[in-house]
Amino acid sequence: MSHAGFHQPPHNNASLEGPEPSRTLLPVSATPVTIGQTRSTIMEPEAPEMSMDMPITQSARRYGYVFWLGEMDSQMQRWFARGKRIPVVFQGKPIGERSIDWSRRRIYVGIPNTQAIAPDRSTFRISHDDSKGLVVRCV
Repeated sequence: MSHAGFHQPPHNNASLEGPEPSRTLLPVSATPVTIGQTRSTIMEPEAPEMSMDMPITQSARRYGYVFWLGEMDSQMQRWFARGKRIPVVFQGKPIGERSIDWSRRRIYVGIPNTQAIAPDRSTFRISHDDSKGLVVRCV
């Protein structure tokens, strides 16, 4: 089976005498490398996500949290490597280090900060900056 953007190694009938070899679909731009006895493929994302949008819920406004959805877990883990505390910049103002609650998918940014969000703002736009940590804007 062939997939767009993927290369499948050519089929070799001589190798079918024993058990069928495992087949691996490799992206054309991927570089296979050998690490110890394991052959792996290391890939860099073609266009890394620079920011993510999430809704500003009533609970977020009331209790002072930025919540993210389960489908955003992998990006949050890439940004923060399941760390416990990260520096946060909220609406351009550094607010210090904050704890990440991985089990409830939330970061506390402060009740005064979330209650001051204009009612016409409906989305948190979060991004990661190596020097600033988590950057949160309300759009």
